[in-house]
Amino acid sequence: MAGVEVENSAQKPENWTKWTLPGFRYFVVETTTYEMNKTYSDMWNYLTQNDLKIVGAVQEHQSISAENPEELELWFPIERI
Repeated sequence: MAGVEVENSAQKPENWTKWTLPGFRYFVVETTTYEMNKTYSDMWNYLTQNDLKIVGAVQEHQSISAENPEELELWFPIERI
């Protein structure tokens, strides 16, 4: 699944679906595709040890840089706003 942020008033293209997602406060971690599984594990441990809970789907934001295509950010939602 892919998505893009638009204004609430934006009209969707024909045959597309428009979803409105709630706002969250995120814990954002930079990693690489090679380290992603370890990063998920490390973050799970960190969040658990600090009484934080994931309250939605973790989002992945991958770099579109030709120089570093393996770089990405993981956005862990920890509070609904």
